[in-house]
Amino acid sequence: MSDLFSDAAALVNSVLEDYGATLVTYARGSEEITVAATIGETVFRLNQNGGVTRMQARDFIISAASLVIGGGQTTPRRGDRITQTTGSTSRTFEVLAPGGEPEWRWSDRHHSRLRIHTKEITNGNR
Repeated sequence: MSDLFSDAAALVNSVLEDYGATLVTYARGSEEITVAATIGETVFRLNQNGGVTRMQARDFIISAASLVIGGGQTTPRRGDRITQTTGSTSRTFEVLAPGGEPEWRWSDRHHSRLRIHTKEITNGNR
């Protein structure tokens, strides 16, 4: 007997990729792949200098199975880059998270989708 929730999650993920995703380029070093990504955001609140600093990350949510680099399935790494092109405009984001937070997390309990935290670095901005 199949797990009804797993089947439903797979259906939702499929619909997201087919209708709610955009194609982006994921790069690690010189290797690049094209993956379908849903765009999201995460707000981090960090205690710094006696106060709270807020940082908003651009998230790219992708199928874990689609992140195949170097001939094998992998997980995101700090320093990887994601380029999103809309029309003639390209924006590049670096995989990272502030304050020692992890650069990615599972987006679902079935571990089928990755939520990758990034910061825009277009034009050398860091």
